[in-house]
Amino acid sequence: SSTGDYTPKEDVCWTTKMIRTITSEELSVEAFYQNYTTEPLIIKGLADSWEARRWTFASLRERCDETLMMTLQFKKQEWGNLGSDQWVDMDTFTRYMEGGYQEEEWQQRRYGFDYNIIDRCPSLSKDFKVPKYFSHCLLQKGERENAASELDNIRYFWPTMMAGPPSTRSEVHYDDDGLPFWMALLSGKKLFRVLTPEHNPSLIEPRDVDEGWPGLDGAPTSSIIPGAFHHPSNSYGFEIFRPEAYVERYPDICNLVTHEGILEAGDVLYIPNSSPHGAVNLEATIAITANYASPWDDVQMQYYADVCEAMPERDLCGKLSSEKPSLSSFREMDYFEYAGYTFEKWCQDRLYRTFHFLLLTTITQKSFSTHVRSCVHKNTVSMLVYIHVFAAFRRQ
Repeated sequence: SSTGDYTPKEDVCWTTKMIRTITSEELSVEAFYQNYTTEPLIIKGLADSWEARRWTFASLRERCDETLMMTLQFKKQEWGNLGSDQWVDMDTFTRYMEGGYQEEEWQQRRYGFDYNIIDRCPSLSKDFKVPKYFSHCLLQKGERENAASELDNIRYFWPTMMAGPPSTRSEVHYDDDGLPFWMALLSGKKLFRVLTPEHNPSLIEPRDVDEGWPGLDGAPTSSIIPGAFHHPSNSYGFEIFRPEAYVERYPDICNLVTHEGILEAGDVLYIPNSSPHGAVNLEATIAITANYASPWDDVQMQYYADVCEAMPERDLCGKLSSEKPSLSSFREMDYFEYAGYTFEKWCQDRLYRTFHFLLLTTITQKSFSTHVRSCVHKNTVSMLVYIHVFAAFRRQ
């Protein structure tokens, strides 16, 4: 199925603004936080030098073959119109991405979503960087001795990997806590549509209900099309890639201002706080993405201050600080420097935890060694000890 129906249309009644593009050479950290945090932004070619730009589905299969990828299909009334969770191994998923989807209608195609790189295939973490603009994140700071066991908390493991065939998409949604995010596209092309509160003031009008996405003032918010945007499941009846079908029912759609842009391989996208957005893959894509909370983002920090005043027990509240790191300390970082952890400590914890888990299961020795083999070059002795003990256990 062609994606032609989901490219810009002249007959869409809303106002369309193209997402601003800039190069990293033109954009300092200071300029980013002073001038660019309220609108989406594409930083051209920022990821071009990363080794991850060489990832292919074949190389992912070789390096991460027995790990699992969660896949989703288009499903209305679910978050982002994505549902029907199905876990598949990386071998199956990558072969599917190499062409197995071609006979399927776009609604049946499976979108690989939020693959936890650092837990499932940590060797990939050496191949990408956290861009300097996003290198101080409150969600990644603080005590991390327990990080290897907190596998149910995806925040400790951003960025994650996404991969999908042409026409797979996430429909209009907002992210947890209204967090901003960045995405580096490693291969393919991806179309984004974004609604920012700055250009859509009605998105932040107070409501007399508890539901609603976080607004700039931290309060539950309204929409100029509340019937379309507010569903109990955080999904939306309105489809940002097929809006013409909803204009008669929700005529105020025509008052929206939508930012639109195509992300190309090597580009990095930024989407600001509390901005509903949707994305459609124009080609088969591989990307990494992360939400973040920067201490230099005053809007987001005020939102969290309000949240923590009401719910001080939240883990995040202990990480808030009135002190801001120097802008000169923002620099491109590898994952472990960014996370305040080390590769060695991660592998030690991961090997220990994986070994003890496997003693209680029927997983094969091959699966065990595959799952943690990316730690070998940093922890050769530990790895050999664990494999020999595990092999001896299996012989009993």
